[in-house]
Amino acid sequence: MAGACGPALVGRGGLYAEIFVPNQEPFGVHAHLQAFNGESKSGSPAVLVHAYSSNPPVSFIIPFAVHHKKGSFRTVLVTTIRRSVGPWPHVANFQIVVSRKFSFRGQTHSYLNASCPAPANFTAGFSVARAIYTFAGGNQLTAESVRSCRTR
Repeated sequence: MAGACGPALVGRGGLYAEIFVPNQEPFGVHAHLQAFNGESKSGSPAVLVHAYSSNPPVSFIIPFAVHHKKGSFRTVLVTTIRRSVGPWPHVANFQIVVSRKFSFRGQTHSYLNASCPAPANFTAGFSVARAIYTFAGGNQLTAESVRSCRTR
């Protein structure tokens, strides 16, 4: 898929899920992930994540809506894993790196941008990304990525 859609590729990652099928031993599935810049059915910005595995053979799309908000994390990706996938998969690990540089009107840009809110020539640690997982029943799990940045 990346060959035909290479210019839209904005990230890669992996997914691990435990599959529980009645009357069988549970088994794990490792899937590769490729994230593509796209749009929703309504024309809004989206990131479409293609998950695929060769053993067992499986392929599906996880659509993430792109929202822009005020505050520390201004770009927000939101998805819901629908009940239509069935009661069997339990996602145990989801990891994706979203990053792409491109040229526009002679200047290099990045799919995601950030600024370092520190004084000149200062190095500091800042939270650069946050993932919030909300489960059926309302329980939430939050993970943050903290990195250092240095001003110029």
